[in-house]
Amino acid sequence: MKGFEYLLLCLPLISHLLIDATGKVNHKLNGALMVLIAFVISFFAQGYWWQGFVYALAIHIAFFDHLYNAVHGHPAFYHGLKSNPNRALTDKLWAMIPPHMEVGIKLIILMGGICVYYYFDLIYTWN
Repeated sequence: MKGFEYLLLCLPLISHLLIDATGKVNHKLNGALMVLIAFVISFFAQGYWWQGFVYALAIHIAFFDHLYNAVHGHPAFYHGLKSNPNRALTDKLWAMIPPHMEVGIKLIILMGGICVYYYFDLIYTWN
């Protein structure tokens, strides 16, 4: 059951990679679709629905750019050409941050998602 649960939680990430592999990139539509997928699968995960939602999006934020760059042969911290007017807002924001800080921020986001998903009950009931 755990393997299926992890597959569900990674579904926004997997679907975004598959959609971008077609070559038709619409950043706003893809972002909205990933939020919608995370919302729908969150009802099938353990705990409250919003715990799964937060964790699925944390997984997506932490791993998407690096997996996308690896699949397309770009350097690990590539965020598109600055001259591209259709560059995603997130790429513009990540480009302003040094690579070591980007890794740190993404790890903090991922750890926050893990804590919300697995340890929220312990945190909430702590006296």
